[in-house]
Amino acid sequence: MTDDPEKNRRAIVPSVGDGLTISRSGLVRRGLQELSSLRPGQVIPLPEGARVLICDDEELLVELFEKILLEAGYEVRSTLNSLEAFEIAREFQPHMALLGEIMPRMDGFKLAERLRMYDPRTKVVLTSEAEPSDLEIFRERGWPFDILVRPFQKEELVEKTRAWVREAGGTPPR
Repeated sequence: MTDDPEKNRRAIVPSVGDGLTISRSGLVRRGLQELSSLRPGQVIPLPEGARVLICDDEELLVELFEKILLEAGYEVRSTLNSLEAFEIAREFQPHMALLGEIMPRMDGFKLAERLRMYDPRTKVVLTSEAEPSDLEIFRERGWPFDILVRPFQKEELVEKTRAWVREAGGTPPR
């Protein structure tokens, strides 16, 4: 969050007693008076653009995703640590999170759920070596996340990221 309301495209305002604890948050700096004028659950916009969070324990994969998306014009933050990813997401407010499926400490599924609980508008995508038939089973069961099947082509990642960021309300680079 920034102090500039024009840069803020969306953020969920907590209800009283939710324990807003991020001391560097623009909401805290604006003070309780302004917060008290907002309704619980009211939406404040986040910065425009296209922010992507990448988290996987495979360093080479993270570096590849980061390189491709930075070259395509996305603002990217990445980490190898799933616990750190949640903290980065709270500050960075990504439109999309690209997560490894299996990671130590907290796997991609649990991280995805935490990210969606924090901001349900963040588009969460898990990377997996799943078969196309597995994807159909996930969809039939109401799986709330998209899956990027590995291996993939660079163009596929860029094209799908553009669609996912747009779906989350971001403005993909041209």
